[in-house]
Amino acid sequence: MFYKWTGFTPQKAAADLPRFFEQAKKLFEEIESIESPTWENIVYGLNDSLRAFCDTWSKVSHLNSVMNSPQWRSLKESWQPKVIEFFTSVQQSVKLYS
Repeated sequence: MFYKWTGFTPQKAAADLPRFFEQAKKLFEEIESIESPTWENIVYGLNDSLRAFCDTWSKVSHLNSVMNSPQWRSLKESWQPKVIEFFTSVQQSVKLYS
């Protein structure tokens, strides 16, 4: 899901982030359970599974930086701990990197 910048609002992001986040977590769990890892099913799988969430989150972060409104700031502050926790678990996955 790639947004046009003109239609991307804090309300739209707040509505879509939970869905994309849950989808990314679910798909990452599936990737971790792959028994015969290959470049295609791990690297491409990670890229595909995280795309919608990462695209949305990067736009939230960018717009908070350049537009810094109370709505963008609140959205980023409420989601940042979840994002950090999730990406830390992805980057330190024993199942994935062992």
